[in-house]
Amino acid sequence: MNTPPTRHYPLEFEITFCVRGVISPLLANVYLHYVFDLWIEVWRQKVASGEVVVVRYADDLVVGFQHRKDAERS
Repeated sequence: MNTPPTRHYPLEFEITFCVRGVISPLLANVYLHYVFDLWIEVWRQKVASGEVVVVRYADDLVVGFQHRKDAERS
């Protein structure tokens, strides 16, 4: 009769997160498109009194305003 060997040590689990992987910047770009990019378009048309320039690369961004009050309001 063959019996399986008995484990006398606890099982160990390791949870890892993908921090520098390919999917992380991709998900950030999709999220920022639907949250930030679309919001800034609406805000630019309805609230801003001057020009608003947004430069975004992945999850980094620079926002420029023509009028100081727009920058302080946002």
